[in-house]
Amino acid sequence: MPKLTNIIERYQTAQPVLLVRVYLPMEELPDLFEEYSARVSSYVKQFGEELTDVPFVIYYDYLSMDMEQVDIEICYPVSRSLPSKNEIISKIIPPSKIIFSMHKGSYTDTSPLYGEMTTWIMEKGYEPQGPSYEYYFNGFTYPGYDQLIKVVIPFKEG
Repeated sequence: MPKLTNIIERYQTAQPVLLVRVYLPMEELPDLFEEYSARVSSYVKQFGEELTDVPFVIYYDYLSMDMEQVDIEICYPVSRSLPSKNEIISKIIPPSKIIFSMHKGSYTDTSPLYGEMTTWIMEKGYEPQGPSYEYYFNGFTYPGYDQLIKVVIPFKEG
């Protein structure tokens, strides 16, 4: 079964990140993710810093995603705001109420979990707020059946 945990409600604090915003076919995400992970890690080390958590992707259109042209930000958590450089942009993700669940399997197989999480939000009388997030604990180098992904959906109380 791909879902590893129950749906959990939490408050997410503000998070400084370095990110790269791209529009691409979903099938290109693994290669681009690995390419930018190396670039951003190298850039962060220039400031004597390390990433503070696993990289994640913000999906801006998760409720109606077009797999041929997804609008995403590949994000790399850092301990403080760092300067932007070229395509690497500095941003602080604002605090929000979230729900999350862990998924084991390919990033292309998360749709059932999204459906369950969206239903959970609606049944509580809440509304999804903003984009979704997927934290990739072992990147895309593992086979699809072994990928470990934390799916996060921000919400607001209705």
